[in-house]
Amino acid sequence: MEITLSGQRRWLAAICLFFALAALSQAWVCEDAYITFRVIDNFLGGYGLRWNVHERVQAYTHPLWLLLEALLFSVWDNLFLVSIALGVACSTAAVAITLNTNKRPPLAVIGCFLLPLLASKSFMHYTTAGMENALSCLMFAVFGYLLLNMRHHRRFWFYLSFTVSLAMLTRLDSAILYAPVILYLIWEDRKTLPCRQIASGLLPLFLWLAFALFYYGFVFPNPKYAKLDTGLPLYLYLRQGMFYAKHLLFWDTPGAMLLALPLFVLRQNVQARALNASLALGIYLYIGYVIMIGGDYMGGRFWALPIFASAWLWYTRWPGDFRQRAQIIFLCVLVLAWAMPFQYREIRAHCSACNVNGSKVIDARAGFKKNALVDSWSPLRLRAEGEYRLADKGRELAVAARPVASLYTVGMIGYYAGPQVTIVDELGLTDPLLARLPVKKYGFYIGHFRRVVPPGYLDCLTGSCQSMPEPLARYYEKLHLITA
Repeated sequence: MEITLSGQRRWLAAICLFFALAALSQAWVCEDAYITFRVIDNFLGGYGLRWNVHERVQAYTHPLWLLLEALLFSVWDNLFLVSIALGVACSTAAVAITLNTNKRPPLAVIGCFLLPLLASKSFMHYTTAGMENALSCLMFAVFGYLLLNMRHHRRFWFYLSFTVSLAMLTRLDSAILYAPVILYLIWEDRKTLPCRQIASGLLPLFLWLAFALFYYGFVFPNPKYAKLDTGLPLYLYLRQGMFYAKHLLFWDTPGAMLLALPLFVLRQNVQARALNASLALGIYLYIGYVIMIGGDYMGGRFWALPIFASAWLWYTRWPGDFRQRAQIIFLCVLVLAWAMPFQYREIRAHCSACNVNGSKVIDARAGFKKNALVDSWSPLRLRAEGEYRLADKGRELAVAARPVASLYTVGMIGYYAGPQVTIVDELGLTDPLLARLPVKKYGFYIGHFRRVVPPGYLDCLTGSCQSMPEPLARYYEKLHLITA
């Protein structure tokens, strides 16, 4: 049955509305997001983009996401709801742009794009969570729209490079995802490459990196040094990355299946196959990067972007003779989406080697139920703020008025403690000195590499460094000169 243009628009609008409601139903805010919240609170309080007011440290990895949240927070005084609203808006916009990139019948949209995404826990859990995943997906959707619909526009290279620069401002390592496509396009246009357009489009990225070097003293964010520059051998990261991939396979089987879809879009003419291959290569390079860095303790977080990119590639670029096969794959995804969580519990119950001690990949949303937007469904009650127990600890710390506190979990506690309390992060994520010290030998917990707080360091933050070991005190003096 033929659908009119206005009818198709109504269908697409309804699909986007349904997706937004589905995202809202699973909305939550993770503990790590409160690290960014504290920086935003300090920024709008007049202290600058800082974690602790006495020093400049880039404690966040998503500058563009932070700036968007800060902009909304300046007019809506609730960071919990701001982060959820922004996440839902960005993820819904990513879906809407994808549907307009390559218009297909509504049943094809639902069966081959919408429902597979809805079935993926990794994607749906991180449409919100207070993290930058939704914005990263939006940037990829815009990139794809430009790639397929504006290839011959005279300003194509400016728009494309500008989008990539914004994607890297959302998260620097997303460059891995775009690199193969960019290199392919540069080779294709090598004789007429508009270098000025490219330079102009990348200007926001260059300006931010220059600002970071000037303001923070370092180009890369502090968590990079705390998580990756640990001195631990690469094989430990790779082993943990394989745990992270195994967790995806059992916890989010539909998401794992979506990551295989780029392999099915290579059956086209030579030019289309080359473009599809470069897109697929970017996705798999990013997957390899996630495994190489050990993934994350939050199951699904680093898989959300490549899962969306895979679904986008399948929906926009599948060969014409794959339509029936696409429906079959979709049915398999649905069956596994329902069956695998129960099967996984059975495997866990009878397999002592299925979750090796120390891997600690968790379903973070399940662990932070008190930070979900929906408190109860019957009757419907929505939260206006996170109610996880760490919030109360932060309020207690604010009332106690301790000038310095050394903590292992700093996000919610640091945010609710307020700027008057200096928070020393034992993981080094927000602390420039601890991020550069050797990790404590207590086990491999990815992203949570604990450091021993040096003797006298807490006193040093309140004025006197005399009780610190002399070589370390000299090092801190030079580091503090940069950050303060």
